[in-house]
Amino acid sequence: MLITFNWLANALVYNGLSFYSANLNVNSFLGFFISSAVEIPSYFVGWYAMDKWGRRWILFATMTTGGIAGICCMFVPLGKTKCWHISFIRLRRMCTYMSNVIVRVVNILFYLLMQ
Repeated sequence: MLITFNWLANALVYNGLSFYSANLNVNSFLGFFISSAVEIPSYFVGWYAMDKWGRRWILFATMTTGGIAGICCMFVPLGKTKCWHISFIRLRRMCTYMSNVIVRVVNILFYLLMQ
């Protein structure tokens, strides 16, 4: 039940951040490209970290770091410090994608164990 809730939360946040990438006051195509380019290294970092330290603590760390980055976005003024706002959003998307990779692996393992 908990893994299902984690998967649902990751999917909703991931889709929300995907839709928000067009509202960053940069070119829509550039914003989407940068937002999507974050996913490639996060995939490999997620697999490496999960292999080295296990699934539970990496899932906790990525979801906590992503949540803190999302909260920090609210407190950054949108005036001259637009790059900080974009950096926190990219960090949030990277952590969300990493946790999404981990949740998928955990779901597959649970499915295989239940058969």
